[in-house]
Amino acid sequence: MPCLECGTSGDSDPEQSHWQCSNCGNGFFLRRCTACSRVSYVDGLQGFHTPWPCTWCGRYNQGFSQNKDPAAASAAELAAEVHRYGRPGSPAGPDTGGRDRTQAHGMAVAVAVGPANPDARSPRRGQVPTPTTGIWHFVRKRGVLAGTAVMVAVAAALAALLGSPDHGGSNKPPLLTKAARPTLRQTSSAAIIACASGSIELIGSSTFGPVVQAAASIYTRQCHASINVVYGDVGGKAIVSAYGAATVNAAVQSKPAQAGSMIAMYNGVTSSAPFLTPDPLGVLVFSVVAHTGLYSGSDISSSELKRLFLQGGEPGKVAAGRQAGAGSRSTLLGFLQGQGPGPQVSGNSCPPPAGSAVCTEYSNTELLSFLNETRNAIGYAEVDQESNGHPAGYPDASVLSINGIAPTSANVRNGLYNFTTVANLYMPPHPSALAKSFYQYLLQYIAANQSGGLITCSGVPKRLEANC
Repeated sequence: MPCLECGTSGDSDPEQSHWQCSNCGNGFFLRRCTACSRVSYVDGLQGFHTPWPCTWCGRYNQGFSQNKDPAAASAAELAAEVHRYGRPGSPAGPDTGGRDRTQAHGMAVAVAVGPANPDARSPRRGQVPTPTTGIWHFVRKRGVLAGTAVMVAVAAALAALLGSPDHGGSNKPPLLTKAARPTLRQTSSAAIIACASGSIELIGSSTFGPVVQAAASIYTRQCHASINVVYGDVGGKAIVSAYGAATVNAAVQSKPAQAGSMIAMYNGVTSSAPFLTPDPLGVLVFSVVAHTGLYSGSDISSSELKRLFLQGGEPGKVAAGRQAGAGSRSTLLGFLQGQGPGPQVSGNSCPPPAGSAVCTEYSNTELLSFLNETRNAIGYAEVDQESNGHPAGYPDASVLSINGIAPTSANVRNGLYNFTTVANLYMPPHPSALAKSFYQYLLQYIAANQSGGLITCSGVPKRLEANC
């Protein structure tokens, strides 16, 4: 298999749906394009549920995910594509009608691995900007060289500053390092990781756990470190926000030396972890989601939400929620202002038993899957919403507005939409160097991969600023 970045050929497990170049270190996911049906390279830094361009035809595909992606393809399938059509960017094969694929390939790579711009609009599916013929490769090469030069200069300046005894700063070691200076590694999105070694474990929220897992896979690929992210259904036990906070808090009390390598992932804030300190990652935007067609106007009132999720449900509808201890459940209860006069949605696993109209799921993704498959179900989750109103990857579910207000990042920032909370990492009193380093990288990763479900703290209302 040829590397899309450096052109070096390398071997891979034929059954794997991802591949990393042994020469330049760049990693790629392998996904089948819905437009041309070929197996495409997808950059290793691809954001969850964001459009990705096909290596061969340049068309954009929706709904990317690292795990259980229906478009996933194997290394063996990609090798067959390369054998049949030649390397990406090579002269057109016999089946292309003489069309030159080089230009589309160059644009695809630039969009996938260029410096992230959170404010830029994602191209519509099938829409690919066309650079001027003959200029693109020069511009791309010059941009890559310039970016590399800047990063090398920054790294050199940092090394000189940190290594000089006369730089006039504190004698304490830098926040993200041990006594020695960190190894600075550049990822393919031009972010620099201040690598730290060792191992850490992050436990708790399944709402932003997948984002943490995605960032961890990049960090560990660049650095000699082990990062274990634990959430959802683990051995029949629900690993949720409250469980993570309680576990790490107890470790600080009983095993303080080991607790420095443990971090709790928590939606919102809690007083049940007094030995831990919350460090915010960004704002989680929750949406009410129903099976498509259940609400013809794609809108629901807050009073009906209370009937569904605080008062035992409604006839003919299944109110699907999260189990007690989940941060998203606590956020919903806070948003609906109190416990209500009736029972909360809890207890039954989905689907509910006969005669019941309420049930719960272990994780954010399991809840969305249930809503996608169940015609009369409604629930709540953090989602990345597509332009057609469906959660990305769940075509038979629809995002609802609440009292006419849509769950968009713009409505969160202008204060109109309030079904939100802050994604926090609850840190031990003395976090390890790796814990500090990974937290700083997570902030960079989220800023570069903002979505409709998780946005940075910048510009949010004062209600959220207090904890952000």
